[in-house]
Amino acid sequence: MDIRFERNMPKVEDYDNLWKNIYDEGREYWIIEDAFKNTLEFVSVYDNKTNELIGFSRIIGDKTMFLYIQDIMVKKEYQGNGIGGKIVEFTL
Repeated sequence: MDIRFERNMPKVEDYDNLWKNIYDEGREYWIIEDAFKNTLEFVSVYDNKTNELIGFSRIIGDKTMFLYIQDIMVKKEYQGNGIGGKIVEFTL
């Protein structure tokens, strides 16, 4: 599988498409934008052939004592290939 991991904030539209793939409904863009503003670090996973966002996680917290890995997601078609575990490893 030809994928790449990046520490970048994805486009809101790409995140929403990933969310819809997993949860079957979207989010309003302003909610995603607000969540992204309050995120400390992003991990975005892309398919190199299509440049499509296929995985995602983010770190949230108080910047001092508590940090949480939030929203570990992998597109349904890519699940079962160890990408979620690799997202956690890349995040740490």
